[in-house]
Amino acid sequence: MTPEQTGGTIGHEALSTTIGDLVNRTLLLSATGALVMLGAILYGFASGDFGAEGGQLLDLAWGRVTLIDLYLSFAVFWAWVASRERTWATRLAWLVAIVTLGSLAICAYVALAALRSNGDRARLLLGSADLDRG
Repeated sequence: MTPEQTGGTIGHEALSTTIGDLVNRTLLLSATGALVMLGAILYGFASGDFGAEGGQLLDLAWGRVTLIDLYLSFAVFWAWVASRERTWATRLAWLVAIVTLGSLAICAYVALAALRSNGDRARLLLGSADLDRG
């Protein structure tokens, strides 16, 4: 229903459908991103020399800026992961995955969070750790 059909408001049922659709789109985007990154990583290892090309990247000013930007984003994302997860072992496992696999791990984590949320936006954003604490 549109706001015009409900007298200017959207009913709870329509809002729930919209939120469920948002979680489904999040799942689709993150799963697709994980597959794309897996392909890109496999291509990179098959076609390039990680050591030599990584050294060239570090020689460039914008290469260093890009890496700083990348790892700052990893830290911010991991802070969200750490706030959602209950145990330090899980938090540290995701930290290692994020630092070593980058966007592949990030997309995989978001896809898992979307699957576990059962369409509940609060559970998607907060995880069960915060919701169970009350």
